[in-house]
Amino acid sequence: MRRIISILTVAAVLAALTAAAALPALAQQPGPTTLTATGVLGQPFFQGQDPEPLYPLTDEATGTTYTLISGFVDLGAFAGQRVTIEGVRVPGIDPLAFNVTSIQPAPVSGGTTTAPGGGQLPATGGTPLLLPIVTLIVGSGILGAAVLRRGR
Repeated sequence: MRRIISILTVAAVLAALTAAAALPALAQQPGPTTLTATGVLGQPFFQGQDPEPLYPLTDEATGTTYTLISGFVDLGAFAGQRVTIEGVRVPGIDPLAFNVTSIQPAPVSGGTTTAPGGGQLPATGGTPLLLPIVTLIVGSGILGAAVLRRGR
């Protein structure tokens, strides 16, 4: 009986350590590195000491608001218009900041958001793993306590 308790205790500790080690890696997973989005390009704003204006755009398909910048195309000419943009993620702190590589007026009839070169964009987000990990840790502790109590 003590051997089973020892095995269960070791399994619970290993599960807790594995879950704790996995959480920082999950939190740092980057989002998509390329973007194709359609929406109304907002008015420019400035942030920090960067002389380049930033433009907000809320993607109609996902509701996500991106911060756009571009050294390639003139975004100012499209401010206030419904556009489709393609861009690449700007490395740094904000995972929703993209450097626009292409911009064009969006068709009035709407359409689907596609990845550059065709095809659908991959789904972002997904099921959070925090709840299943916490459930596993708590469940292991409850199981261990039950086995210990029964052994007495």
